Amino acid sequence: MLMTRLPGHVDLSPAEPRSWMNRIAELAVLPHSLDLPAKTFRPRTDSWIAPLDGFQVPVGAQKPAVWKAAFGVMAALPPKDTAVFLHYDLLPVNMLWVRGTITGLTDWNSIHRGPAAL
Repeated sequence: MLMTRLPGHVDLSPAEPRSWMNRIAELAVLPHSLDLPAKTFRPRTDSWIAPLDGFQVPVGAQKPAVWKAAFGVMAALPPKDTAVFLHYDLLPVNMLWVRGTITGLTDWNSIHRGPAAL
């Protein structure tokens, strides 16, 4: 419903990918400054990454070592840091765009407080 009320559309094929990624990165840090209540993130319990033994390098991957390194990062416990407000679902499909500007962020059901690195 929120997506029907906010201006914009999901943009998964941007004309300028570098600018698109920069806008997403700029948006990613904004929720951390919000002082809103949310439950504390519990590694291994609240994560969509579990189970950790389910990671598999895709067949035909050109750089399997990169995949394995990424799996290692995802399997590690988050760093101990000051807990901040986290959206925790910053996927491009949850962002609405108008002319290269993000106009809305949807899907707030995964909010938590935890390390910003998450």
